[in-house]
Amino acid sequence: MVLDSLIFGTALIGASVAAAYDLKTTEVPNWVFYAMMAVGIPAVVLKSILGGSFSTFAISGITGLGLLGFGYMMYRLGQWGGADMVLLALIGFMM
Repeated sequence: MVLDSLIFGTALIGASVAAAYDLKTTEVPNWVFYAMMAVGIPAVVLKSILGGSFSTFAISGITGLGLLGFGYMMYRLGQWGGADMVLLALIGFMM
């Protein structure tokens, strides 16, 4: 329960900070993504270990990679920027 709240809070706060920077300067600093990775991904791994189930980690990885592929396609088509792609993938890895 605590790990779920930590993961959700990391995704919500990280996305909010990225959106604020994107609206203000049209660029998102890398530290936002690094902070999301440093807190969110280890929390998912810990949740998987404590739950005794590899499926939590596997589903997280598959979802993140799928959303990374979609985001990369949108980036290559010129519809999204790089920060949008990375943010979508990070949120996917934390699902």
